[in-house]
Amino acid sequence: MRAGETSAAQSSRRSDHAAEAVGTGGLPIYSVLLLPLPPIDRFDIFRTVKTITYTAHADRQLAATAPDVRDRIEAKIERYAELGEGDVKAMKGSPTLRLRVGSYRVIFTENLEILDVLDVGHRSHIYQ
Repeated sequence: MRAGETSAAQSSRRSDHAAEAVGTGGLPIYSVLLLPLPPIDRFDIFRTVKTITYTAHADRQLAATAPDVRDRIEAKIERYAELGEGDVKAMKGSPTLRLRVGSYRVIFTENLEILDVLDVGHRSHIYQ
């Protein structure tokens, strides 16, 4: 075989590669790893932080609790006012709601703009 000549096997291999290059536009093919995106809350733009108000009684009760418990209670109230998240249930026979913070309970009412804290206390005393 001379220098410029090719065998039939070599030409068929070249034509296979040429077909691959033509099929992909001559560009190498890479696999793409798709990672899941965090969920998007479509209604996030409508969410507003509620103003938190305390009655005089609730303010005194909160001040009487231990500082670490007080911080946890205030954090849970703020989280509920901002995100609407927390262990909240409606009270039977009353328009009030209760927020559970460990063994403490927060009794409150709310509307679209205001979260009004009525009472704060240990679960053994709060419902009396």
